Amino acid sequence: MLHTASRGCSRSWLRRLTALIAVSALAFVALPNVAVAADPMEYLDVSFGGTFAADTYTTGGDEVAKGSVTKHGSIPTKLGGGGITLAGGTNGVTFTSTASFSASGKVNKGFRAEMEYRTTQTPSNLATLFSAMGNIFVRANGSNLEYGFSTNPSGSTWNDYTKSVTLPSNNVKHIIQLTYLPGADGTASTLQLSVDGVAGETATSAAGELAAVSDSVTNKFGIGYEVNPASGAASRGLAGDVFRARVADSNAPWEILDASQLLHVDFNGTFSGTSYTAASGEQMLGSLVSRSANPSISNSAVTLGGGTAGFDFTPTDFTLGGNEAITTPLVAELRFTPTQTGDNQTLFGAGGNLFLRYESNKLVFGASTKSGNNWTDHKIESAAATGAEHVVSVAYVPNEAGTGAKLVMRVDGGDAQTKDITGLAYLNSGIKGKVGFGNEVHSAALSRGFVGSLSEIRLAKTSANFTTNEFKLVYSQVSCDTSGIKEANTFDVKPAECEAALKTKLSKLRPTEGQADYIDWGQIGFLHYGINTYYNQEWGHGNEDPSRIDPTGLDTDQWAKSFADGGFKMIMVTVKHHDGFELYDSRYNTEHDWANTAVAKRTGEKDLFRKIVASAKKYGLKVGIYYSPADSYMERKGVWGNNSARVERTIPTLVENDDRAGKVASGKLPTFKYKATDYGAYMLNQLYELLTEYGDISEVWFDGAQGNTAGTEHYDYGVFYEMIRRLQPQAIQANAAYDARWVGNEDGWARQTEWSPQAAYNDGVDKVSLKPSQMAPDGTLGTMSSVLSEIRSGAANQLHWYPAEVDAKNRPGWFYHASQSPASVAEVVKYYEQSTGRNSQYLLNVPPSDTGKLADADAAGLKGLGEELARRYGTDLALGKSATVAASANGTAVAAPKLTDGSKLSSDEAVGNTPTYTIDLGSAVAVDAVKISEDVRNAGQQIESATLQGRVNGTWTNLATMTTVGQQRDLRFTSQNIDAIRLVVNSSRGPVRLSRLEVFHTESEIQTGARAYYIDPTAQTAGDGFTKDKPMTSIEQLHDVTVAPGSVIFVKAGTELTGDFAVFGYGTKDEPITVTTYGESDKATTASFDGMTAGLTLKQALKALGKDDAGWVVADSATAPASRVYVPQDEISVHAQSSQNSGAEAARALDGDSSTSWHSQYSPATSPAPHWVTLDLGKSRENVAYFDYLARIDGNNNGAAKDYEVYVSDDPNDFAAPVASGTLKNVAYTQRIKLTPKNGRYVKFVIKTDYSGSNFGSAAEMNVELLPTAVEEDKVATPQKPTVDDDADTYTIPDIEGVVYKVDGKVLAAGSVVNVGDENVTVTVTAEPADGYRFPDGVTSPVTYELTFTKKGGEKPPTEVNKDKLHATITKAQAIDRSAYTDESLKVLDDKLAAALKVYDDDKVSQDDVDAAEAALSAAIDALKTKPTTPGGEGEKPGEGNKPGEGNKPGEGNKPGEGNKPGDGKKPGDVIAKTGASTMGVVFAALAMVAGAVVTLEAKRKSNR
Repeated sequence: MLHTASRGCSRSWLRRLTALIAVSALAFVALPNVAVAADPMEYLDVSFGGTFAADTYTTGGDEVAKGSVTKHGSIPTKLGGGGITLAGGTNGVTFTSTASFSASGKVNKGFRAEMEYRTTQTPSNLATLFSAMGNIFVRANGSNLEYGFSTNPSGSTWNDYTKSVTLPSNNVKHIIQLTYLPGADGTASTLQLSVDGVAGETATSAAGELAAVSDSVTNKFGIGYEVNPASGAASRGLAGDVFRARVADSNAPWEILDASQLLHVDFNGTFSGTSYTAASGEQMLGSLVSRSANPSISNSAVTLGGGTAGFDFTPTDFTLGGNEAITTPLVAELRFTPTQTGDNQTLFGAGGNLFLRYESNKLVFGASTKSGNNWTDHKIESAAATGAEHVVSVAYVPNEAGTGAKLVMRVDGGDAQTKDITGLAYLNSGIKGKVGFGNEVHSAALSRGFVGSLSEIRLAKTSANFTTNEFKLVYSQVSCDTSGIKEANTFDVKPAECEAALKTKLSKLRPTEGQADYIDWGQIGFLHYGINTYYNQEWGHGNEDPSRIDPTGLDTDQWAKSFADGGFKMIMVTVKHHDGFELYDSRYNTEHDWANTAVAKRTGEKDLFRKIVASAKKYGLKVGIYYSPADSYMERKGVWGNNSARVERTIPTLVENDDRAGKVASGKLPTFKYKATDYGAYMLNQLYELLTEYGDISEVWFDGAQGNTAGTEHYDYGVFYEMIRRLQPQAIQANAAYDARWVGNEDGWARQTEWSPQAAYNDGVDKVSLKPSQMAPDGTLGTMSSVLSEIRSGAANQLHWYPAEVDAKNRPGWFYHASQSPASVAEVVKYYEQSTGRNSQYLLNVPPSDTGKLADADAAGLKGLGEELARRYGTDLALGKSATVAASANGTAVAAPKLTDGSKLSSDEAVGNTPTYTIDLGSAVAVDAVKISEDVRNAGQQIESATLQGRVNGTWTNLATMTTVGQQRDLRFTSQNIDAIRLVVNSSRGPVRLSRLEVFHTESEIQTGARAYYIDPTAQTAGDGFTKDKPMTSIEQLHDVTVAPGSVIFVKAGTELTGDFAVFGYGTKDEPITVTTYGESDKATTASFDGMTAGLTLKQALKALGKDDAGWVVADSATAPASRVYVPQDEISVHAQSSQNSGAEAARALDGDSSTSWHSQYSPATSPAPHWVTLDLGKSRENVAYFDYLARIDGNNNGAAKDYEVYVSDDPNDFAAPVASGTLKNVAYTQRIKLTPKNGRYVKFVIKTDYSGSNFGSAAEMNVELLPTAVEEDKVATPQKPTVDDDADTYTIPDIEGVVYKVDGKVLAAGSVVNVGDENVTVTVTAEPADGYRFPDGVTSPVTYELTFTKKGGEKPPTEVNKDKLHATITKAQAIDRSAYTDESLKVLDDKLAAALKVYDDDKVSQDDVDAAEAALSAAIDALKTKPTTPGGEGEKPGEGNKPGEGNKPGEGNKPGEGNKPGDGKKPGDVIAKTGASTMGVVFAALAMVAGAVVTLEAKRKSNR
């Protein structure tokens, strides 16, 4: 044994709080001797879903660590399905508790510990599974698992107290559970250990001895590691996997394994022969064996045919009793459906004389006792008829004296029946170690098999103190009327609710529009930047100095641009982390925020968050805020965790000279009254600042970790959520909130089976909790059996649509550390496919460095991510193809055109629960991936299992299988040449409705950068939109595209764009994103996007969406960007190479697959540099203009080209001078090398040096491009009427570029003056567009003008019509605040306004027509009806909003006679009232209206949803 002396008493880690914030006065005041809440019962409970950054582990989600978790040796490797791998030796994990477990060198506080682990090989001798404070241990010792503790009663004498059990097997998960109890008042100390629920002997000390504490390891526990500091102990680490570790008080309940429960299965597992293998979530401490081979399991139920059929369950290390008596108290429960109730058909038997069976069609629970030669049967009976599912629970409870027992039975949730009996059930000693389900165990009664089905069985040990609360199975009706259950986002549920109703509710769950949009975004960027960045730490302590922050290169534009270039749709900003430092200038923290940084004082910019928001807007990104409830700084100030009462607070709590006072007093800013603690009020006030001063906030993300705080704070989550919903109703609330949940790890993966419909517990006050837990394993969380189990047990009281958010990190830590390297492009792409591709949201953290910029490698990685996703998922091979759906694989198919229309929001009607969707690809193509989506908005998430098949030479072949699909499921598989593809749904929860089945093959010939997109909503078949002859049919086809700067979106002239505008991208001053029209039409081109006013011009619609802030413009015409002209890779071959390694041949750089590569020879010998490849383009090509080089994306820069040369020639042996040379960047995205254009067949690429410094050469992909040709679109020319001079008898032809004027088919020269003579005559002049030109939308070609002339003294033309009054009334109608009026009256107004605009534009109308149109429009304005007001919510004050006298007042805005007058080049129809400028503006108006009047937005500004 190893022993070290103790250094005395442990230090207390509890802080004494000294101050309390008075939020109403916002002054800190002293508060002496505030008591701290008692230590929690649980000190550690981690499943390693958090992060090891450097040495320290930071918890994730609802993990518990009251103290520090630290790695020793190398950072543990994360397992894909959860848990960590320890390398053994000097490697392991320790936990140092803030609670004290010792005094005077003795462990005087008891504890319990649990650990789930697995070894793949026999542990080395003394390899330690668990240790505590130096002298409590569980470790391997030869073929045994030794456990015990060492004492040092005299200071010089050491005593060891150990026991052992057989070492658990390898390659199987095991659970160890130990309890250390220190001896009190001179009694012995004990250590108890169980392995997989089987208890070993208790290690017991001599009286009065306690386990000793070694130097420097007070309160320290080892997980797979020995914490004893003595020489040699540190190398006793366990080599194996650890899935969960827990330390709690000695009287805490077991969490990982309830050892009293021996068996609980619902037959989701499998039989192999006669042996049953339990499924995840089932518990089986022993073996369950069928008496017949491979019994039939269907729909989680096993069918038994009576006779000798049945099951034997033999618990590990278990006995029913001895001396011919059953002495073990036990509980047995079954969920069953009988088809017969014949005499002696047995459901459960134990010991030969404890039975549950049918007698005379009654269900009987009984025991047979024996006294001498006399037998007595003791029975309870109940009805349980055939044809219905029943639940029976029975208990056999011997009294402590052993003289009698109690029989208890409850059937179908009724009252429990009890019967006290004299004597104990007689035990047949030959069967004392097992029980029977579905048959007897007595050797003379093995033909008493039950006839029917078992869907759940359970066996547990109990005690003489048994109560019916120990019955766990809950009865409910299987069938009931479910016709009244309608779609909902949340359902309340009860334990005894009908199973059919629960299943229907699960199927009827639907996302809110916000939840569905949120998952559709696909990629969110995460920014951790703050005080920790400058202290090289993950979790701060609240005592850091902000003046250390002084970056010289702060560039928030670079942050936003990098994420936008990677295809991200939002950035989540860590506004406040656990340390309490804030990135903005808060009124409530004047010392520990950005305003106190050196950079803020140097530049005068006190609010970093405001800069970030501006940058996000510039680059077309949404903004979310991460806000940690934990706050070490406020704990130091005596605010956080000060045990203050929850009393009413007014939010915002105004500070001295508060700049918001006037707006609050007037009601322009809302006020709220909430009950909250001191810290709750602080947090509410800061949230109020963040949610009212920075525009639209798309997500609020609360972290569950507690950082380095020492105390406990009650978080007022309920009021946080309520205020967020009122201030920013569109914001997604994530983590412990209703909108999104943490997936359960920080390692970039969702489960293979990831459900959005979930079981949850709502405490009715503060928060919602996922059940069974955030970190529940794959195959358990959200499954039907798990959901029903959680509801039946009472653990869940709601069903809720609860999508997952997956955290991933570009570097090992959340904050930037110079010593850490970024993940490879391949790794972050894998995260995408494991998150977005598994029905979840992908949240990737990329931390800015201490320079204030993203490191170059990180920014390059984001660009590489976007490019790699384009390679894998850029071209949908099924787009516009013929699709069908049938109710089954062999059913009659009907057309399913919406499956291939390129929109993930549209879908065809469902045809059944297990449909087959088929797409005919037209001809054989190579396929290696698909994206599948269910239409969750309209039909929920239903698919439980499905098979993807491809048709190869007329035969359907399996490509992949899956469980859940949800909003998006990405599947990759071995490339196959197929001419059709189909998805066969094998099982589901309800009618299935797919919205897309997109088909892909990896390619390297991608079009990055600016490009053209053509959209024609009237086209019959969806195209890729890259040419006008294959247009897109909907704006929704751009949902998964990030539109690049310089791109042009062409909309078919005269059409209306509708649907959901969720298109992302940004333009620049030099390269805007341009929206224009193509083709000709006599109708205007309009937009009517979801949530917006109908009939807007494109310019109006984009402005309402805020796109003008992100560099989008509308133009009359534009030139389509030139597309890249690739020499197809399949026409290129390798002519020669300097060298190549086996398995890394040069041809691999021409396969379109970035995961393969060419590498120069390195084995068995290394070829010297330079390295080169000569490509044969198949024939001589004109104007070879670009060579594209992609380095490896796996993070290995061996061979990554640095200095290079490129040659082009028609002779592979004579290349002459290079057409390009230089130095490439060390990046994992394609570098486009511009060549001096040259004709040739051969291209030679030479790598002179590489970035590894080892003189290798490599390439993942190589492409060759020819000189592109720009596509010219027609320019727009606007015709004007020739001017007439009647007095001179002449007219003049306008001089307008692109307009040709004709009379009687003859062209008239521009500017020419034509004399018609002094006659009464009408001249017809036509205007036509010249070649390469077109007229604006709504202008019919040709335009005809009638020019009237009169003979002198003759009758003059009629007087000119006056439209000034009509103009003024139109302007008034357009400026109306539509939010205040009813939809019905607005519809009348819109009709009259449309008619007035038509009259205004008509040159041939009479004055009477004009006056009538004006009168009708005026009447419609006067007839507008205001909306009724409704009572406001708590905290709302009478406000002003849009009061009479404000907004568009008489005498302001567009006055008659001002603004857009006839003749100034603009019509009233060119101007729209600014409605819905932002969601926030609407919210504030709503909250400010008197009595809480509700404002409805005319044009809800969705800003990409």
